[in-house]
Amino acid sequence: MGSWKPLLPWLPGGDGSPRSVVEATVDAALASGCRVVLVGGYRGEELAALFAGRSGVEVVQNPGWERGMLGSIQRGMEALGPFPFFTIPADMPLVGPAVYARLFEAFVSGKAQGLPPRTLFASYRGEAGHPVFIPASLAPRILALPPGERLRPFLLGEEHLFVECPDEAVLVDLDDGAAYEAALAKGSLRGRP
Repeated sequence: MGSWKPLLPWLPGGDGSPRSVVEATVDAALASGCRVVLVGGYRGEELAALFAGRSGVEVVQNPGWERGMLGSIQRGMEALGPFPFFTIPADMPLVGPAVYARLFEAFVSGKAQGLPPRTLFASYRGEAGHPVFIPASLAPRILALPPGERLRPFLLGEEHLFVECPDEAVLVDLDDGAAYEAALAKGSLRGRP
């Protein structure tokens, strides 16, 4: 990509001020009413400085970040406490607040129907994406997973539901320069996600 993905420039926020990819991702979670625990690793001090004093955002560091994403999720869970939570990579700035609302509505609906807690994946045309809503009941088992494990296969082996979303944004992360440019164009057409 030529630059560190989280700090790549993104479309301005609603107030017109410049922001980065990670700020857009965090803004969407905040707009949906979430408290955000952002886990930093590589260059984590830059994330801490960027969000210092920002209401609703807590930045925690994962000193073992190079061992994989699971350790970062476990670190975030430790900071969050025993609550259900959403997880999303920092490089998914096209996911808007409506997706979080859709997943939360599915959680509330399942609870009202007396269904057991289960993981909810935002999906598009049957393909699992992000964010993922994880029930608190899975926390002890996720925290006990050994380094090197991957969270997605574990979650897919448990009770889960794909919650269909009308937008492919739930599948779009910025893996390379072409994906970044395409996402910028799509975001511009949408009017600043």
